[in-house]
Formats: sequence, C-alpha cells, structure tokens
Amino acid sequence: MKINVNVKVKTLRAYKLVADRARSSKKELPHVKDSKDIYELLTSSIYDPNEVDVTESFYAIFLDSSNGVKGYIKVSSGGLTNVIADPRIIFCSALKCLASGIIVSHNHPSGAPKPSKDDMVLTQKLSAGAKLLDLCLLDHIIVGSNRYYSFRDHGELTY
Repeated sequence: MKINVNVKVKTLRAYKLVADRARSSKKELPHVKDSKDIYELLTSSIYDPNEVDVTESFYAIFLDSSNGVKGYIKVSSGGLTNVIADPRIIFCSALKCLASGIIVSHNHPSGAPKPSKDDMVLTQKLSAGAKLLDLCLLDHIIVGSNRYYSFRDHGELTY
C-alpha cells in the first residue's frame, strides 16, 4: 500500500493551525455549563445549516479547565446515515491545543437524535481513550431536528 506523504503533512498542519488559533486567540471564548449551552453553540456557530439535514458531520470541541471553549474541528463528513470518527484525530487535536476536556457531536439528518449502538460504542471508546491521556470526555451530543441527545444527561457518561 502506498501512502501519500503530502496528505499526511497537510492534515497535521491543519491540526496545528486549529491548536495555534485556539492558543493565540485574544477574544473572549464562550463557556459552557450544560448540554443546552453546548447545543446552542453547535447550532448557532458550528454546524452548517445547509448540511445538517442532509449529511452527517462529526465535530470535536476542546475546552480548558473552566469549560471555556478553546476551539473545535470538523473531524469528518459522512453520508446520509453514517459518519466515521477517528479517535486519533480527536486526541491529536486535543493535545495540540492543550485541552482539558472534549465534547464530541454529530448530527442525524433523519431528525431523530436517538443514539445507535455504534454511537454508544464510539462514545465509550472515546471516554476510555480520554482517560488514558488524562483528558475528560465531557459529553457526546447528537443533534436532530430542533432537539438533541446528551450522553451525559442520560447518565451514559460519567467523570
């Protein structure tokens, strides 16, 4: 298998750029208290309203120790019914921007934010990986039509 080195270098530069922006930003970044704050941030500033009802997207939001947003990345774009999220991309970006906490989110174009088995497995995998790196997966929010599902609110994620 031949690996395109240029793609890898560009990808790493993109993560570094996100981290640099997060570290050097002088403007006041929002703080989040609960899943409602996260949902409002996602729908007002992060998700593209032209895509949210069409294809799945996966985002990671990085927080400091007082739950201030340091930055976010679009981890991947998917199809109508699924999206792939590579934990290595999420953790690489979190470490580069010196995050303490991570919130992940993806949307369900169907409008129903109920998590699938795959969503649950990924959430547990991300939570375990975060703990190994002394990070905290604070929540996984699934965005549907004017509603959301919070793994934290439903007791499926604990600190």
